[in-house]
Amino acid sequence: MKISKETYNSSTRNSVTKTLKMYLLYSTVICYIILAFASLTSCSNEDSPAPTEQGEEQEQQFVIPTLELVNGTEDLFLGVIGAPGNGSLQHSVKATAPEGFVELVIYKVVNGVQSEYQTIDTTHPNYVDGSNTFTYDLSYIFTNIDIDQEFYFIAEVRDIQNNTETLEFADAWVKQPMQFVETIFMETRLPLQPDNMQIAQFLEVNGNQVGGVNLNKVINEQINEKVAAVISVNEVEGIFISSVNAAGNASLVDDIDDKSTTKFKELNNEVVDTSIYDIYDTFTIEALYENAAFGDNEQKALQIGQNSVFAMRTDDNRTALFKITYYEVINNSEVYLTMDMYITQ
Repeated sequence: MKISKETYNSSTRNSVTKTLKMYLLYSTVICYIILAFASLTSCSNEDSPAPTEQGEEQEQQFVIPTLELVNGTEDLFLGVIGAPGNGSLQHSVKATAPEGFVELVIYKVVNGVQSEYQTIDTTHPNYVDGSNTFTYDLSYIFTNIDIDQEFYFIAEVRDIQNNTETLEFADAWVKQPMQFVETIFMETRLPLQPDNMQIAQFLEVNGNQVGGVNLNKVINEQINEKVAAVISVNEVEGIFISSVNAAGNASLVDDIDDKSTTKFKELNNEVVDTSIYDIYDTFTIEALYENAAFGDNEQKALQIGQNSVFAMRTDDNRTALFKITYYEVINNSEVYLTMDMYITQ
């Protein structure tokens, strides 16, 4: 069959039109897909961190080392030189360095001044090769250089990344043991005899010399300020022990210069059992004085008698606990007593 030119042209135009329509639809779909992809990519880029500049490394996250007190009190340690239970510090500190152990340095701090006490590194004989932990045992024995000093220790651990951690521990307050003086003898005469040079009516506290002395020794050895107490008497208070400054008869101490102002506090002998103490109870005995109350006159120990117990503090800050173990008045004219005393050095 013969196709006319018009028919051919019409068919061709229809075919081309359909082709163009399909092409336009296809192009539109492609454009929408591209736009959607671009939109998603833009959002993704906004949520993601900006790329680092060339050569810049992102910061690594390290596990910081730790320190733990595994033995020993966290409280202030009250130490006494030579004491069986509290004559030394016994503390243990565990260092953990997950990134790799390098060293553990122990410092001692005295009155705010820090100095290196000991260093443990990977060459230490107790270090286990490859381990990231080390437990340090502090065994510090108190000596005279520690007395009444403010001191403690610091542990500092360092790992292979040069990260460090510190811990303060073993905070201590140290005192000397007390001096125990048994059977201190004192006496006096009634009426008082100021001119009697031979009777031991004075109490000397002079270093390790603690005991009853007479006026002759006081004058000859010039120990005026070391005379802590005297046996005295007056009509109102009777027989008592007092500081030199508060003596009942001024003429009794006229020859003593630099008169002491020793303080006394009476303790309940049914509560305070002196037999349970020893020379290492320095802190306990000082607390007895601090917690007790003064009587009517802080420079007098009144109501003295057998088994009476008193706490005392001298002008040079020495604290004592004493018990009158013997007391007798003969014919209202002779007074004798003995006492056992713990006194700080």
